[in-house]
Amino acid sequence: MKRRGGLVLAFAVMMAAALASTAGAGSSAVTRTQAVNCKSALKLALVTPLTGGAGFLGNEQLSWAKYAVKTLAPKYGLKITLVTGDTPVEQGPAPARTLAQKYVADKTVVAVIGPSTSGAVAASSQVYRDAGLAHISESATRTSLTKGPALEATSAFFRVVPGDYIQGPTDANFMIKKGAKNVVLFDFQEPYSQGLADAAQLVLK
Repeated sequence: MKRRGGLVLAFAVMMAAALASTAGAGSSAVTRTQAVNCKSALKLALVTPLTGGAGFLGNEQLSWAKYAVKTLAPKYGLKITLVTGDTPVEQGPAPARTLAQKYVADKTVVAVIGPSTSGAVAASSQVYRDAGLAHISESATRTSLTKGPALEATSAFFRVVPGDYIQGPTDANFMIKKGAKNVVLFDFQEPYSQGLADAAQLVLK
C-alpha cells in the first residue's frame, strides 16, 4: 500500500509541478512550462528499472502508474499518455542520463515520474533542471539527494517518500524495540541500499 500511495501521490502532484517553472531555471525552462496547456494531450515519462535485479520494483510502479492514469486523469479532465524508460540498476547511471536527454528533447513530455532509484536521480537531475522539467520520485531515498553539504539532486527534484535519514533510524529502532541483539546488514552495493544500510548502522552501533 505504501508504494501504491507514493505512486498515486506522485501522479497527483505532477501536474502542479509541471505548470510551475523550476526554481532557478533559465528563461528557456520558463518558456517550456508556460507552454503547457492542460486541455491538450500531455505526456508523462516513468523512469524506473523494468528489467534486472530491481525489475520487480519498476513493474509494480508501472502498474500503479497505469492505474493512476486510468482513474485520475479522467477525474481531472486530463488527456495523459504514459511513456516508460528502463534503468536497470546493474547498468549504473548511463541509462538514466540517456533517458533524461531523450525526454527533455521531447517537448510533449511535461514531467517525469522518477527516476525511482537514487543513483539514477543523481545522474540525471541536472539535465531535467536545465530543461525546466520537474521529476518526482516515488522511491529514491538517498539522503544526499536533498540533504547535506553536497546535494546530488537539483531543485527540479521532488520525492513523496522519506529519505534514508528517516527510514534507516526507523528500521533500526524497530529492530531494537523487538529485542534484536545481533544484526547482519546486506546491501546491493548501489546508492539506494548503501545509504539505507549506512543510516541504519549508525543507530544500531
